[in-house]
Amino acid sequence: MEVTTAVNKCPDILTIQAYLDKEEVHEDVAKHLQSCPDCHRNYRELAEVIVTADKLKTEASLPEGFYKKLAVKTAPRPFPAALAAAAMFLLAFLSSYVLYPGYLNWWLSVGITQQVGLMIDFFLELLFAVQALGYFWLIVFALILVALEVLILHKFKIVEV
Repeated sequence: MEVTTAVNKCPDILTIQAYLDKEEVHEDVAKHLQSCPDCHRNYRELAEVIVTADKLKTEASLPEGFYKKLAVKTAPRPFPAALAAAAMFLLAFLSSYVLYPGYLNWWLSVGITQQVGLMIDFFLELLFAVQALGYFWLIVFALILVALEVLILHKFKIVEV
């Protein structure tokens, strides 16, 4: 916890709480609490909270095994994702057939063929790029993409370090 020595700068609430709990005794904090009305108000409010919390103490306790039972009842249950995906696909398939049967026939005959053709074209272009650039540059490009992904995920704090 940082205690500021400047009179103009107020200590943070954790420093005030540490002073109240007598964990750290600093003369600067005591002087500041006497001179700053905002910090003194925070000090009084924290003192009230401590007094109120002390009044709430009780001798009652939870039954034995309560936390284990609670953990079992609140454990996450697996979501049937495959079943939900199949139901949504079936719903989309049936609704497209009911709304416009001709489009469904077109999609089954031309749309899927076009998508497969696009995938084949992509893999052929990738093969031509490997032949033109060589495997070394393809690996360098893949490493750059991986490094960029790790950097972005680390920036958004998604990756555990």
